[in-house]
Amino acid sequence: MKKIKVAICAMCLLCAGIMLSACGEKSFDVNNIIIGTTEFTYDGTNRIFEVSYEGNTDIDVTYSLDKEEFLSADQLQISEIGSYEIYYKMTADGYTEFVSEDPITMNINPIEVVIYIQNVYQVVNDELIVPDYIVTGEYPANEEFDVEFSIADLPSVGNQETGNNYLISGSATKENYNISFVNAKYYLIDSSDTVITGQVFDENIDSILEDDKTYIFDSCTFNTAVNSMKRASLMFNNCTFNAGDIGSGEMKCLYLTSITDLTIDACTFNGETKANANSTDAYTIDINLYSTTCENILIKNNYFNTVSEDVNVPIAIKVRFGPTDNPTDISGSLGNISGEVRIEANTFNGDNNIYLGALPNVIEEESSVNSSTGDFLCVITSNYSYLSIYELYTSVGDGNLLPIILEVGEERTFGLNADM
Repeated sequence: MKKIKVAICAMCLLCAGIMLSACGEKSFDVNNIIIGTTEFTYDGTNRIFEVSYEGNTDIDVTYSLDKEEFLSADQLQISEIGSYEIYYKMTADGYTEFVSEDPITMNINPIEVVIYIQNVYQVVNDELIVPDYIVTGEYPANEEFDVEFSIADLPSVGNQETGNNYLISGSATKENYNISFVNAKYYLIDSSDTVITGQVFDENIDSILEDDKTYIFDSCTFNTAVNSMKRASLMFNNCTFNAGDIGSGEMKCLYLTSITDLTIDACTFNGETKANANSTDAYTIDINLYSTTCENILIKNNYFNTVSEDVNVPIAIKVRFGPTDNPTDISGSLGNISGEVRIEANTFNGDNNIYLGALPNVIEEESSVNSSTGDFLCVITSNYSYLSIYELYTSVGDGNLLPIILEVGEERTFGLNADM
């Protein structure tokens, strides 16, 4: 009888110990649970969000897609692109097991890349050229992309004419990738045209230019002002201009006096422009024609990021031509623009002023005209910043110029034969 009592007492002590142990466990405080990032980019490896508990680093975490079978991150094996609803379970010594009531949404996103198609310059009626491209984004090394190109309305060899250009677009599909494209242009050029791509110029390029020739600069960087008096046709595509001294203390990006044709497309203008001691105005692009006929000027899709802090009027673009009687500008016989000036789809970061030659009806009020510049046709349209348009060398009242304000996207035609 005594042995039975002793056994019963021992059993009671064991049960009491188990109960005391269970009662001593703590519950996880949901306010101290920390969930790591739930957004991932595909890289072919297994992905899972981290779960930690503030004040306790020694916890075990398992995961489940159905709240029934919980597995380690490696066992779960989630690596493909998609959106996943995942439960997690936490265990630790001294804590009651915790299972999340609601799932956590985890996303594995495709790799984002942008393919920049490169401009093509084909000699007219020569063999067609397959465009090149540059891929940007974070993607595995040695990855290859199968890109197909479409060139809209490009004439067949034998039916081509110089001076035309055509849109190049691209397409590509690749598993686990989201691919977007930046289009380019397919140019038909003359065999005598000079194409310069991807170069960095730390000195003025005037010494490499010749009269009566065409030069195309693509994806070049100019670390000083382009200051040229050559009678050349110039095209700048996807270039970067950094303001520099033109030799008189003035800081500009472009100063051109004798061009015969000009295109500036998808370029960026940086730096601080400055006036010289005899001026209060500073220019980013200064086109000041004399003794030459320029066919057309196209300034399109550019980004102006220049600043001018020590002048009265910071000017993004000036276009004029004039005779010898204006002492403030370069002397020479009267120039001419036979076609049009077109300023389209540009973005201006601060310096929003445009100065044009003598254009009828630019000034809104009656003015006393003392202009020394000729008249030409100018179309300003679809720009992404408001613009202040001034007529050069025309004083109003106390000498202040009265601008016409163009709102974002507004189109206005000025000058020769313009219907005002």
